[in-house]
Amino acid sequence: MILPWLDPAQTLAFLLILIRISAILVAAPIFGSELVPTQLKVPMMIALSFFLFTLVPVKNMIFPDNLVGFVPLVAAEMFLGLTLGLLIRTIFAGVQLAGQLIGYQMGMAIANVFDPQAGEQVSVLSEFSYILAMFLFLVLNGHFLILKALVESFTLIPPGQLHLSAAALDLVTGVAGRMFVIAVKIGAAPFVVLFFTQASMGIMAKLVPQMNVLFVGMPLYITMGLFAFGLSLYFFPPILRSALADMEVSILGLLRAL
Repeated sequence: MILPWLDPAQTLAFLLILIRISAILVAAPIFGSELVPTQLKVPMMIALSFFLFTLVPVKNMIFPDNLVGFVPLVAAEMFLGLTLGLLIRTIFAGVQLAGQLIGYQMGMAIANVFDPQAGEQVSVLSEFSYILAMFLFLVLNGHFLILKALVESFTLIPPGQLHLSAAALDLVTGVAGRMFVIAVKIGAAPFVVLFFTQASMGIMAKLVPQMNVLFVGMPLYITMGLFAFGLSLYFFPPILRSALADMEVSILGLLRAL
């Protein structure tokens, strides 16, 4: 039951705004982390909803009179919020994928640690890459990108006015594919070094059959992999800066295409 002193259209618009913000913050990095307590997330979502409610024109909005007609609007807001949050998270997914592949090439696939962000076991290098990317994300003002995406989403797509298009779906697919591009950029140097190291050990196994390649190769792979990975950290900031710039353009293009 809506209180008599509240406008029904404004109340429904606020609920849709709250649903979209909640979906974005749950799926977005840092804000949606399990390390952030629920007692902090809920007030933050409500506060952002009140602030952004002033930017949304609700006077000319027409909402359905029954609950059945309101359900598609809720589903559309959740879809848009989760899509925007997951698109930003693809940057971290690419970084984690690079660390996972490098650790696998080094023979450290069994050495896992518990990731409190995701609540699961991940590779040591994958977790290190994720933590480093998270700090760089904050240094490069990536968290402001999330807030900017929130504001732009309500400016370009008011609540209840989401319309899917083929161009928007193609854009989402292209942005998700950039995860592998980020992984290749970060892990290119360690991949090449480990490939030649393994190839050289294969040649040594043929030239010197008496040598225990497994005993000699394992510490050599780890040493060369860590050395190459350490040198590749120099390229972390420019890669993430470029990824954030591309992500900002992609989000604006997605919002205009919807």
